[in-house]
Amino acid sequence: LARRYQEETLAERAGTLKKMTLLLERINPQYLPRLSPEKPIVAQTSALVTPVRYLKNVGPKRDALFHKIGVKTVEDLLEFYPWRYEDRRMLKKINRLLPGQVETVQGRIAQWEEFKPRPRLSILKIRLTDETGAVWAVWFNQQYLKKQLKPGSEILVHGKVERKFSETEIMVQDYEVLGGEDALAGSRIVPVYRTTGNLPQKAIRKIIFTAVEKYAAYVTECLPLSLREKYGLMEKKHALQAMHFPNSPEEQRAARNRLAFEELLLLQLGILAGASGTEEKGIKHIKDESVWNKFKEILPFPLTAAQERVIGEIYRDMESDRPMARLVQGDVGSGKTVVAAAALYKAVLSGFQGAMMAPTEILAEQHFQSLSSLLGNQGVKVDLLTGRTSTKERGRILADLRDGKTGVLVGTHALIQDQILFQKLSLAVTDEQHRFGVRQRAALQSKGLSPDVLVMTATPIPRTLALTLYGDLNLSLIDEMPPGRKEVKTYAVKYNLEKRVFAFIEKELCQGRQAYVVCP
Repeated sequence: LARRYQEETLAERAGTLKKMTLLLERINPQYLPRLSPEKPIVAQTSALVTPVRYLKNVGPKRDALFHKIGVKTVEDLLEFYPWRYEDRRMLKKINRLLPGQVETVQGRIAQWEEFKPRPRLSILKIRLTDETGAVWAVWFNQQYLKKQLKPGSEILVHGKVERKFSETEIMVQDYEVLGGEDALAGSRIVPVYRTTGNLPQKAIRKIIFTAVEKYAAYVTECLPLSLREKYGLMEKKHALQAMHFPNSPEEQRAARNRLAFEELLLLQLGILAGASGTEEKGIKHIKDESVWNKFKEILPFPLTAAQERVIGEIYRDMESDRPMARLVQGDVGSGKTVVAAAALYKAVLSGFQGAMMAPTEILAEQHFQSLSSLLGNQGVKVDLLTGRTSTKERGRILADLRDGKTGVLVGTHALIQDQILFQKLSLAVTDEQHRFGVRQRAALQSKGLSPDVLVMTATPIPRTLALTLYGDLNLSLIDEMPPGRKEVKTYAVKYNLEKRVFAFIEKELCQGRQAYVVCP
C-alpha cells in the first residue's frame, strides 16, 4: 500500500491511509483510534478533482489564468492558501484617517467625477461622506464602476490615505458595496492571494468562497478523532474554511497548525514508505578492490580524505543486495562530481548502466564534460541528452542506450521521458535533488529494476532537518575541500545594500577575477 505513497496526490494519500488503518485494525484493533464517520472516498475524490472551469464565475479566460498559477482542480483551489491577511474589522471615521496609512473606511456616495489627463489613463473619483467629514476615493482605469456605484449607496473602501492640497484622498485597493451579496472585502479579516494582475483579488476571493462553501465538506479527514482530540486539532474542512476566511487571527493560526500537522505527518509516512522499499532485492555490484584502485589511477589529482570516506560508503552500499539510497551533501567545490563519477564507474565495470540527472542544461553539460574527461579514456561511453539535443543525435543516443552501448547518460528532465529506455540501469544519480519533485526522481528510478539511488546537494541542510526531509536516505557529508580551495562563505544581504554588493563585484573584476549573477 505504501510503496507508491510519495507519488500520490493528497486525495490518493488519504485513501491509502484509510486502507492502512483498516489493515492495522484487523491485526490488533485495540491500538487504533476511533475514526469519525466520513462520506465514501470515491465520491469525495471525484468532487475534488472537478476542473475549476466548472465553478461559478470561472469562464475560459479565468480558467487559463488559474492554470498559470497552478490551480487546475477544486482540490488545488482549496489548497491555494492566502499568503497574507488584512484585518479590516476596525473601521475609522473619515476625520480620523491618517495620511500615509492603509485604512478601511465606510461612507455614503455623494458624487463622482471622472478625469482623463492623458490617453489610456482615466481617473474616477467618488466623494464619500459620513457624519465627520468627506474623503475622495480614487480608482484608475475603472470607468465601469460608474454603473455599479450609485449615489446614495453605502460602501467600504480599503486603501492608502493621501493628503492633497486641502482634501483627503484614499487610493482604493479594494471596495465592497454594503448590503451586496458578495460581502467578502470589508469588516472582516480579508485573505490576500498571490495571483496575476488579470485575476483580481475580489474575483479570486469570490470564487474561493464558493468553492469552500460547496466542496470543503468533501475533503477526506485522514486524522482520526482521537488524534485530533489529543492535540486539539480542528477538522480539516473547518481548517480550510478558517485558512481562507478566518473569524479571528487565533482561528487562522489554529487552522494553520492543523494543516501543518497533517502535512508533516504525511511527510513522515512517506519517508517510512520510502524506507520500506529498501527491503526489496536490489542490484549487487561487483566487490573488487581493483575497481577502486583503477579509479584512483585515472584521476589527475589526489582525493581528499572526505571524498575517499564517502566513496567507500557508496561502494559498500552498491556491493550489498539492497538498493542504495544515499544523500551526499557538500559545499560547491568540495568534489561531489568526482564522487558521483566513482559510483558510475563502478556501475559500468559491473556490467550495468548509470544515469545522472541535473536541473539545468548548463549543469548537465558541465557534468557531461567532467565525466567524459574522467571516464571516456577508460572505454566508458558517456552521452548527453537535453531539450536542445537534435533529433538525429537523440535517435542515436536512444538506440545506443537500448543496446547497452552507452554506459552513462547525463541529462535534464529529458531523461524521464517514456521513450528513454535503458538496457540495464543500476545507478540513478540526481544532482541538486531539491530542485526536482518526488515524482520526477521516482520516474528516473523507474527506468531500472530497483536501481541504486544517489542524490547530491550543495544546500547546507542541518543534519536534523536532513533526517526529517530525507529520512529514507543515508547521509554522507563531504566536509573537506580539495587542496588550494578556499573556504566557501555565504552571506545574506538586504536589498538596500545592493549598490555595495555591485561595488564589491566591480572591485573584484578590476583585479582580474570573475563573478556571476544567478537570476530566477
